[in-house]
Amino acid sequence: MTDTFDPHKALLDAYYSTPIVDDPRTGANEELGRMVIDEFPAVWPHRDVTDDSVRLPVRLVFNAAMDVGLEIGPYDFADTDIKILKVAIAAWDKIERTRRIVPPDEHPDDPEDEPDEHHAHVHAPVTQINTEKRRSVSSLQARLGKHKKN
Repeated sequence: MTDTFDPHKALLDAYYSTPIVDDPRTGANEELGRMVIDEFPAVWPHRDVTDDSVRLPVRLVFNAAMDVGLEIGPYDFADTDIKILKVAIAAWDKIERTRRIVPPDEHPDDPEDEPDEHHAHVHAPVTQINTEKRRSVSSLQARLGKHKKN
């Protein structure tokens, strides 16, 4: 009897065999009263330079230094960092929603415009994406400019 390939199991095996990069934060635990409010599944970013991945645990935390913040692996994200991430994720989400509903251009002479079975849902006009990106960057710059200390 031969085993059949299960892509879901293969993905889970790859995820759980990927090393975790984290920081025990013993100093923050002892000195700052660090408390984990909630834990989320670890993100699994890919590094193109080394063609490898790591898992970074994601936690919502409280401590005396940053109040409520996020920990992603060994990195601490405070209020301003989280605001930047929120703007970036909102811009990504808006583009993703647009890409799902905009059909690909129909130019039979251009093979790049013909959707394949894996990417048919991700086509969007580049000018539309660039416009959204510019708006998001301008909005972020305006928000951050209001909070600059002189």
